[in-house]
Amino acid sequence: AVSLPPLLPPLLPLLSSFLSFQICDTSSLFIMIARFSLAVALCLVAASLVSAQTSISGNLSFKANANVSLDSKGSVDFAWRSSSMVDFTVPGIAQAVAFSSQEVSASGNIISGGSVQANLIFGGAFSLLSKVPATWLAYYNTTRTLDITSPDFYTQFNVDSSVAGYIMTAYTRLVERDASGAEVKSLSLKGENALTGNFVWSRSGVQTSGDIKFMTISGTDKTKSGFSIFITFVVSTKVGIIEYGNTVVQPRSLETIIEINNWPYANSANTLGLEMVVGSGSASLNARELVSSVSGKVYFRAASGVSVDGKDAAVSASGWVDVSFSTDLPGNLKNHLEGKYGSLFTLKKNEIKFPAGAAKIVYDPTIGQGEMINAAFSLRSISVAFFALAALLAMLIM
Repeated sequence: AVSLPPLLPPLLPLLSSFLSFQICDTSSLFIMIARFSLAVALCLVAASLVSAQTSISGNLSFKANANVSLDSKGSVDFAWRSSSMVDFTVPGIAQAVAFSSQEVSASGNIISGGSVQANLIFGGAFSLLSKVPATWLAYYNTTRTLDITSPDFYTQFNVDSSVAGYIMTAYTRLVERDASGAEVKSLSLKGENALTGNFVWSRSGVQTSGDIKFMTISGTDKTKSGFSIFITFVVSTKVGIIEYGNTVVQPRSLETIIEINNWPYANSANTLGLEMVVGSGSASLNARELVSSVSGKVYFRAASGVSVDGKDAAVSASGWVDVSFSTDLPGNLKNHLEGKYGSLFTLKKNEIKFPAGAAKIVYDPTIGQGEMINAAFSLRSISVAFFALAALLAMLIM
């Protein structure tokens, strides 16, 4: 038996009538084309909306028929890279992965004056007992040999002046606010002991091989029935869009996908915010980005949009403010910052605010090195544009 593509059955009656349609006049032909275009567009819209994976389950995969647009410089910056990920999880104490991403390219005749360029990135993502979840990324533009499989790598990684760029981020609190912006209640994302505490992190998934590598941690609170939070840390060997949240991934960044379910609002008109802390060298800022170019460009970017209850929505940001290093942040991150930037490192806090009453939130901030990807072109954007064009045509001639 031959199975039909999922979009084809709804189109068969229209397709049949379109193929057997006898042209009486030009306007009749335009009307039929417009109707057919509208049907195709509606099916594409429906497919794009349901095809976005909005919950983490099993392994991650690239999204079919979805592309990321890069300029000529980007095609070099985001070339395929070799990557590794090692799981250092100790149940009940730490959920942790370390990763590396490396690209070595040569040009000309190396023996008689050619050049070799090495670009190496090392980093980690983890949640430790009595600490908040955090990520870090260190960038080298010279050859460097480090063994990320060593048990000492994760806790004793040494950041010094040989590092071209360094950045870290930590996710500290969920904050509910009323319409005036006043804080109603909050939840610290600091992991507690499963026996004596209320809020507990555990590892719920990991994949350390293939083009997409990730670890997922899940957080639950004994005092908040039905509430859960998942954080998935993703690295990739190539540029693409993954099914989970329609998230863009690329080889020189660590993507963080945060899924929040069923926050117990005091009032459904209130908003929920995600508080984060970012540290690097002296940096340029906008509402959702922090970019440091002290000796090698590294960046943090919080996305401008979020998936709320399966639909796209915009977010707002409170803006960056200076903070000091708290005991909730992993101490090795402060050592990293001081090792690279001395006392001149930047540590700032921001809060991303989601739409009021959101029950299911999927959001994806990222840290990375080099150029940021600014444009994604997916099936969803194609179908929406197609729908708009077809609707306009239909209105004009029907």
